[in-house]
Amino acid sequence: MKKPAFYVHIVESPSPDDLLDGRTEGNTLCSFLELAEIPCQYNLVVDEDYLQVALSMRVLNAVKRFDLPPIIHIAAHGNENGIQLTNQCASKTILPWDRLRGHLTLLGQLLNPKIGLCMSSCGGAHGKKMAAVMRPEEIPMAWIVGTSMKVNYADAALAFAVFYRGLRRGDSESELIKAMRAASGVGDFNIDYGHVVQQQYSKEQMEGLQRALAQLVARKTQSPGQPTSGTTRE
Repeated sequence: MKKPAFYVHIVESPSPDDLLDGRTEGNTLCSFLELAEIPCQYNLVVDEDYLQVALSMRVLNAVKRFDLPPIIHIAAHGNENGIQLTNQCASKTILPWDRLRGHLTLLGQLLNPKIGLCMSSCGGAHGKKMAAVMRPEEIPMAWIVGTSMKVNYADAALAFAVFYRGLRRGDSESELIKAMRAASGVGDFNIDYGHVVQQQYSKEQMEGLQRALAQLVARKTQSPGQPTSGTTRE
């Protein structure tokens, strides 16, 4: 079998209960990837400091070792607002998407082309918000795969196992997503492209600005006491 075109950089941040029970979806996925002859680098992170290390030097070292571009795979609890790292579970706080975007943007500046991102978390598809930026150079990822729904460990592991296997085989985008949905039973796994999200966001922001300016002009035009066309000042 020919050499794969990518390696999978798994960054996992389980809850303390998950760690106690030995329930680590990312580690399980890594075992499958090795069986499928897909290179992977496993990173267990418990706080944002270790997240930064996992998404910087450890990526660069793995890229050099494998001589392949990475797909970043983040396995953690999460929701539409972000992901939850191990040390955040007790306080029920999260790492918001904009902070994760900061880590990924820095990594993207070091790598070319931009990275692919797989979000194995509840609400992971909402991570596309990270591409809602005004300038194209600020887009943190080329594409993102995830679900906007809640998903359990078993379904997530199955979905991404068939995704990476199909990607290794050269399956089309539609085939990959169809296989993920069939394997997991989660019907809204999808892929979003960073440049498409950015263009839509930029368009909406410009349209909003134009509407605000039009309303401001209209209010000034209708304000009482203003001289009308044709009047003179004496």
